[in-house]
Amino acid sequence: MDSTVIPHILGTVTLLILFSILGTYYSISYSSLRSEIVASNLQEIAEYVASEIVDLVSLLSLSMGDQLLIKGLQMPEKIGGNIYNLTITKSGDALKVRVYLASNPSVYGESVLPWLVGGYIEPFNGTASFNSTRITPKTTISSASGNPAVWCMRSLGKITFGLGVMEA
Repeated sequence: MDSTVIPHILGTVTLLILFSILGTYYSISYSSLRSEIVASNLQEIAEYVASEIVDLVSLLSLSMGDQLLIKGLQMPEKIGGNIYNLTITKSGDALKVRVYLASNPSVYGESVLPWLVGGYIEPFNGTASFNSTRITPKTTISSASGNPAVWCMRSLGKITFGLGVMEA
């Protein structure tokens, strides 16, 4: 007399293994696709911030005298449910606006600024003197911080730009 228990057990185990493999494949594929979409959104934000910085530097390049310009940024607080950070980085001779997930810095977007490192236009390095009650300059800002902004200052023939948080 043949037993039907062993084929049922083998069939059930095979079915469970098949479902777990499919579930794992779906999770990996979904995670990769989600990261690509988030990186694309972060790239758009990096290009927006870089564009605002270029506008401010252009205005100060055309003007005379020492002055400070501040522009508030209109950005979403979260991308894909995640908070992100903005920073200005140096990569070789290039300056870049980098926007990355706070929880996963390997997911990011970048936009290259049109100036080389070492000219009369330079990013805020965190140590330069800065006196303003309207903005707090920072080297990195979070999307969760209230009133994010970009600023640009002309002083003694040099133009310094950076990120910051505007006072409410």
